[in-house]
Amino acid sequence: KPYLSPLPNGSFDAVVKHAGDLMLASDCCAWSLSASRNVLSMTTDSVSRKLGLLDGNVWGVRAQASFVNMVEDHGAGVVWDVAWSVELWARGYRFFRYRSLATRTVYRLPGGLQTSQSAEERRDLENAQIQKLSQKHAGLIHFKEKPNASLSTMLYSFSAVGPEPLIMQRPEALTAGRRYVGFALRAMTPAERQRRRRGGQKALEAPDTGRKHKVSK
Repeated sequence: KPYLSPLPNGSFDAVVKHAGDLMLASDCCAWSLSASRNVLSMTTDSVSRKLGLLDGNVWGVRAQASFVNMVEDHGAGVVWDVAWSVELWARGYRFFRYRSLATRTVYRLPGGLQTSQSAEERRDLENAQIQKLSQKHAGLIHFKEKPNASLSTMLYSFSAVGPEPLIMQRPEALTAGRRYVGFALRAMTPAERQRRRRGGQKALEAPDTGRKHKVSK
């Protein structure tokens, strides 16, 4: 059964560097992790380039002056990530999302930041703003009733527009101790140092072929 597991120490730096390089190479202006924490909706090796939700918890952008006040309706704060994603795409800006990585948050749980409104009140505000967006950008987003959805699920769907996803290559082995090239700029962990020592010991050991050699006098 698939499940989410924490990133190894130091690997998030490699994600940020990869995202920065990919933005420059692909002429994109923004990136984010997956907005979905459902492993059945995620992938292990793809970067989506289609219109979708930029996750405001972890994202990056090549800031431009035209981004100021792009989300004009102040009431859109309850659906800001949705509005930001749609407004970017509508103006011709493109972005990508790492479908294999997601963040775990607690601010929308009881005791978090979203305690000034009840779930029902927030849902009503979300619906009103999503309907405004769907009227303004009918070709990109649609208000979508979901009878079985929980109150934490927004009622919308994006249009299926955008290029095919990028498929990531498997990590490249670096040494017997440090496994991936992306970790080369950070200090080795105790486990990596142990692997390097073991690798060095194995290289020094002569293989035992099991054969007996006759020694002449």
